[in-house]
Order: sequence, then structure tokens, then C-alpha cells
Amino acid sequence: MKRIVITLLCVSLFVCNQRLFAQDYWDGTTDVDFGGSGTEDSPYLISTPEQLAGMAIRVSGGEDFYGKYFRLIQDIYLTDYLDPDTVNWKEWVPIGGICYVQDEHNGWKYTSDSSYFRGTFDGNDHTIYNLYYGHIPNIKLDDLDDPTYSYVPDFTGWYKGLFGFVKDGTIKNLNMYDARMSGARRVGIIASIIYSGTVTNCTVNSGYVYANDGGAGAIAGENEGIIENCYVNSNVIASRGAGAVAGY
Repeated sequence: MKRIVITLLCVSLFVCNQRLFAQDYWDGTTDVDFGGSGTEDSPYLISTPEQLAGMAIRVSGGEDFYGKYFRLIQDIYLTDYLDPDTVNWKEWVPIGGICYVQDEHNGWKYTSDSSYFRGTFDGNDHTIYNLYYGHIPNIKLDDLDDPTYSYVPDFTGWYKGLFGFVKDGTIKNLNMYDARMSGARRVGIIASIIYSGTVTNCTVNSGYVYANDGGAGAIAGENEGIIENCYVNSNVIASRGAGAVAGY
């Protein structure tokens, strides 16, 4: 009887644990409404992957959130790597970065406008799992001044990270786990480029970051601000400018 009781107990615990640890992965949609009012005492509250993606929509739409505060209030799960069909993996759009407008250069069109995140994002010691971007366009920076370069280049793999361009902003107390980021240039896990501002008390564990045209770092593809009290344990690969913390 004891052996039967123990077996039943283990099965019961297994079922409970399966329910307890069942995760809601990002479905690719966005939610631009957040709890809170954005002040330091009442920050915007981010509790779902859809709300996190909604930050990117609002920043690309012109809201830089200067002087505003965000707080992550639970762990976030983005791409489901257990899905065997990688076509279903959701590619992340950075919070800030390139806005796709057109300009002229040597007779072909390219993207030029930018948006910036200038607020404070407090990860609140929570973890964002499975950040993913996997498009690697075959373009080199040297091609841009080649007059024989006649086709429209693909810039979609440039400037990738959870955040794109951070300017006068702060990202703190955030953990990233098993991010898989592959792009063309200036690819980071927490940010593509930190122009100014601070990334502090953050960790990056597992996963990898790759830039085929240079500038890859577990924290940032390029850093011109402050990175302090951070820990990284991730694979970093680039044709040039690869750094455990920052590429450039």
C-alpha cells in the first residue's frame, strides 16, 4: 500500500507541476494599454508579452517615454522553441530603433529615420525568456558606396535587441534567458545601441547573439552609455566587433 500511495502522490505532484509551469508564449499580437500611470510611484505595469510588444509599437509611433517609468511584474515568455516548425517562431521588433521611411542614396532607397526609448524600465528581477530574431540579410556596409550596387538592400536585420536605440534611458534589474538573436549589424540582447543612459543590474544567460556584418554583444551591439553591475554568460559571434558585454 505504501508503494501505491507514493506512486499516486508523485503522479499528482507531476500533474500539479505541469499546470503550475505551463507557459503562455507570445502570439505575435500587441497590447498598447498598460496598468499604472507611468510615474515613479505608479509605473506602467507590464505583465504580458503582448504589452511588452505594445511598448515597441508606441515608441515607433513617436512616444519616447522620457521621464516615464515601467515595471515588469511577472516573467515573460516570447518564442516557443519547442515548436518544431521554426516558421512559427515569433521574431521580436525592438523597442525603439529604425523606422521604415525611404530616402535616396546612389539611386536606391533605404531606411533612415529612428525612434528612441528614453524612459526607465525596471525588470523588477523578473526574467524575459526566449527573445528571438533570426533574419540575416546578406549585405555589407561597404556595399553602400558601390555605384554598381543597384538592387534595394535589405535592412531588416539591422539594429536588433530587446530595445533598439536607448537614449537617456535606464534599463535595470532585468534578466534575459536563452535569447537567440541573429542579424546583420549592431545586434544585442538587451539593446542594439545605448547612445546614452544606463543598463544596470542585468543578467544575460544562455543563448547567443550573432552579427554577420559586425557589432554583437550580450548586453549591447554598441555602447556609448554606462553598463554596470551586469553579468553575461552567452555566446557572441560577429565578423568584427564582438564583445561579451558590448560589440563596439
